[in-house]
Amino acid sequence: MPDPLHPCLAEIRAKAHQTRRAFESGCFDVSVARRAYTEYAPDIDVDLFLSHSRRLFPALNCGLCSTYLRAVLHCGTVRRGRYNADLHTVLIVGSTVIDVTADQFGGPPVYVGPLRQPWTLP
Repeated sequence: MPDPLHPCLAEIRAKAHQTRRAFESGCFDVSVARRAYTEYAPDIDVDLFLSHSRRLFPALNCGLCSTYLRAVLHCGTVRRGRYNADLHTVLIVGSTVIDVTADQFGGPPVYVGPLRQPWTLP
């Protein structure tokens, strides 16, 4: 059943799962990831980070995946917050949290839904 608050929720959920699979397999568009992450974290050596991020996934990939997903969806805001006590970054579209790396903290591999515990944003 479509979400009455966000008619594109099914598409967002599908793209979140596609993004997760792309990062798990290492078959994501590196040029999109480089461009999106550079806008988010301009002081980081993106190529060095990308070379390490693949072997660390999902750990330390929340910002990279959130910026990549924003570029894929062409909408949303990347927000830094917490997953329980851990610093964590997610994509917010409307009032929906999209998180494809919460499993690094024991959460689900893909979450698309309302902001609720254990996610918190300042």
